[in-house]
Amino acid sequence: MADGNNYRENRNFKPWNIDDYNLQDFKLPFCVQNATSHNQKTCKMGIAIVSCNDTEIATEVCEELWVPRNIHVDLCLDGAEIISNSSGSHHELRKLDYRLNLIQNASARNKCVYMYSNLKGGDGGRLYFDGSSMISMNGEIYA
Repeated sequence: MADGNNYRENRNFKPWNIDDYNLQDFKLPFCVQNATSHNQKTCKMGIAIVSCNDTEIATEVCEELWVPRNIHVDLCLDGAEIISNSSGSHHELRKLDYRLNLIQNASARNKCVYMYSNLKGGDGGRLYFDGSSMISMNGEIYA
């Protein structure tokens, strides 16, 4: 989790242990339990790969793309073909070039599709988010 510069996530959240790839049961709020067709009480949370009919999908969050030990590497080695990243990366001059390099290299190194979605707009304070969402496959930007 981002916890430096403009980000202070550790004020409100406890970081997930990156070495813990076990799924944990998360108790769903009553309004969600009542909305499920089988009165589901819990759901699994954690680092995992979702198996679909013809592909494997996994997710990393924002900062996990920017750190030296990327979760997407382990996920791709375990069979994930598509990695998605929902990000809150603020705008800085020439940061987009660096972001593009990270995303293209992630998809090239791991022979995967990397879908990156960034916030767009302001945070009501001093940060601006430029969007710059994209899809890269095998090192090439497609969208």
